[in-house]
Amino acid sequence: MSRFFWLDEDRAAAAKYGGEVNAWHKLGLPGVKCHTCGATWSDVGHEYPCVDLSRLPERGEFEKPRPEPFLEFARLRELVRPLAPPNAELPPGTGFGPLVGQASGEFGPIVWVWGRSFSCVGTC
Repeated sequence: MSRFFWLDEDRAAAAKYGGEVNAWHKLGLPGVKCHTCGATWSDVGHEYPCVDLSRLPERGEFEKPRPEPFLEFARLRELVRPLAPPNAELPPGTGFGPLVGQASGEFGPIVWVWGRSFSCVGTC
């Protein structure tokens, strides 16, 4: 059975290094909009930086974050599934490709991006 770990930012360690990352993935799955109540939902923390969507003819449909009806979300998710790792979870809001943006300062072994996800510096 796979082991999973819940990680949370160590604010004291982050303050020691002082690095800041302002970046996100250019491509991702849309959120979902409920057809009954109109509520929208998306997730963070599901990211696949090595999944390359550049050769998909539908690439443009992954560029703008937005809510979509579930059936449209499911259609887009299935376009990506063959490119993702086997058995990968692909919830609404999943990001693909490298982070794009700016980083400054010193970084410890783990860097939090906007307090929502982390990246490893060096080898994790």
